Amino acid sequence: MNLDTRWTLIEGQSGWLRCVWLAACVFLVVRCDSEQQDEASSTVGGGGNGAAVDGRGMMTADNVTGGEGEVDPQGAQRLQSALWPMMGFDARNNYHNPSESHLSPDNVDKLEVKWTFEVAGYPPGTPVIAEGKVFVLATGGLYAIDFATGREVWSKMDVRGTSSVAYHDGSIFVHTAAADLYRLNAMNGEVQWGPVQTYDWPRSDGTSSPIVANGKVFVGHSTTLEIFGNNPMAQTEARGGVRALKIEDGSDAWHYFTTELPENGAMVWSSVAADETAVYATTGNNYTVAGENSDAIHAISDADGSRLWRTQVRQGDVWVLTDPMLRGNPDVDFGANPIVAEFNGVKMVAAGDKESDFWAMDLADGTILWRREDITNNHAPNTGGILNNGAFDGNAFYAVSNQPPGPLSRLVAMNPVDGTDLWAPKDFDKYAWGMPTSANGLLVVPIDDEIHILNAATGDELKVLVTGGTIAAGAVAVAGGRLVVGSGLQYQFAPGSKNNNEVICYGLVGDAPAAGGDLADDDGDAMAEPTWTRVWEEVIVGTGCNGNATCHAADTGGLQLTDKNASYTALVGVPAMGTNVSDTGNMNCVDSGLTRVVAGNADESLLQQKLEDKQTCGGPMPPVGDLLDQEKVALVRAWIEAGAQDN
Repeated sequence: MNLDTRWTLIEGQSGWLRCVWLAACVFLVVRCDSEQQDEASSTVGGGGNGAAVDGRGMMTADNVTGGEGEVDPQGAQRLQSALWPMMGFDARNNYHNPSESHLSPDNVDKLEVKWTFEVAGYPPGTPVIAEGKVFVLATGGLYAIDFATGREVWSKMDVRGTSSVAYHDGSIFVHTAAADLYRLNAMNGEVQWGPVQTYDWPRSDGTSSPIVANGKVFVGHSTTLEIFGNNPMAQTEARGGVRALKIEDGSDAWHYFTTELPENGAMVWSSVAADETAVYATTGNNYTVAGENSDAIHAISDADGSRLWRTQVRQGDVWVLTDPMLRGNPDVDFGANPIVAEFNGVKMVAAGDKESDFWAMDLADGTILWRREDITNNHAPNTGGILNNGAFDGNAFYAVSNQPPGPLSRLVAMNPVDGTDLWAPKDFDKYAWGMPTSANGLLVVPIDDEIHILNAATGDELKVLVTGGTIAAGAVAVAGGRLVVGSGLQYQFAPGSKNNNEVICYGLVGDAPAAGGDLADDDGDAMAEPTWTRVWEEVIVGTGCNGNATCHAADTGGLQLTDKNASYTALVGVPAMGTNVSDTGNMNCVDSGLTRVVAGNADESLLQQKLEDKQTCGGPMPPVGDLLDQEKVALVRAWIEAGAQDN
């Protein structure tokens, strides 16, 4: 395990957890290794561009659709059927969405923020998207967020962790920081079974994200005993492993241990990968006694948990913080999950390690096919190497390796045949704490607080988005024509890191719904398209605002809201005309240069600003009483973002 990914979590009075560096073993540490790569699988196929995943959790290429004519580019159906069911997208951890067709290299320059959602603590994993919702596990709680509007659907503040969740067949699987596994109803968060302790050992933790495949849910298990040495017997007898539980009731299917004593450690900090017959796990360093199972990839039979093969790439990697004789060792184990891939008929499993090497092995027997050495050549124990694996899109493996003091990180696109470069490596002046994802010719790479979007075929940079917070140990989910990312991290050895504790959704400019777009009912099901008729009937007439001065205080500019047609004419594209007589201290609206409704841009529309009480001139709407409820405000926003048509 690398020092760079050992965080100290200090709970503040505000309720969020701050991530700081463990300097000299005097703080309480909870491991949130970059192995928070998580995964989930799903049987949701949805309509339109929903990626089909079979009951085993494997992508079924025959069922993947995505032609331009098959997707409603402005409808709720696109968001409702969007699917990113686990951290690595599917059980193979390819970090690639083969069904995305709305975003492309031709339009990605038009991306904008659609909504932001603040969470308690920081959200280090990849957001999961299914059933028209975004599911995010943070150190302060678990959230289900409406994909269209960004509003909370449900939350469970007693379920916390640093991994990603997994979605499967209407359920959410969650591995908490305390190594408890839950199955929850995706619709309302109700517990279906759990908690199940995945590793009953002192200081066990839940950095490994769930993978759902073949009727089981798989998690790796680990402990922080290599950091806390106050229980020497527990430390010397701790062993890494993988736990398989039955989906239906959480009972044991099998339990695999990576070592046999006296060899210890070899923890599975990361998430596993799976295909139809086997589970693949990468292992960390030994604790105090070296052996053949650390710094290795293990292949495990899905049927009974027996070992199929194990390939160790580096021997003698023994490391614990509390032993002065050991903490100076290299500590260059696998911190990232394996990727199961196939290219030109060759099936392989691949992973990068903290030595900055990337390995590809034969899936059948673990024979090393190729090794890409020293993607970067500085293996600093607290920041260097490949901390998170990257994407495989059928054409290339993509990985980012850190290289302090500079350039701080490097992105490579590797030929699956031999690991050579397909295009020139890209260097960045910031650290990479997350991993790349790909979809429809796009490569989406989180670098600190930036999202770099490249043409996957050429490496040309197309767009850079700034999140305002460092993206930690997660990937950017790409689905339904949108990007969703969790941001927020504080880490002493990345002094520029920022902790804004937000989930951010990006979509195309003018692409409805946006920033609170299409509404959803209480069950999270998408509702009808936003239209002017709905705005008139549900927001204006439905609340008694037509002609009522408690909704619009004056007749300035003919805005009486008594007639549907006249009101539309007085709203869309009309400059603000009101004068501020309420002594609220802001400017007169007639002097603001604002427009009442800017078609396609709700945030620049004075009407929307007033409905949300975020206006820079005048007062809110309605001027008397409480603001309108969230669904009505979101409907107006969705109608404006859809083009504010007279429909």
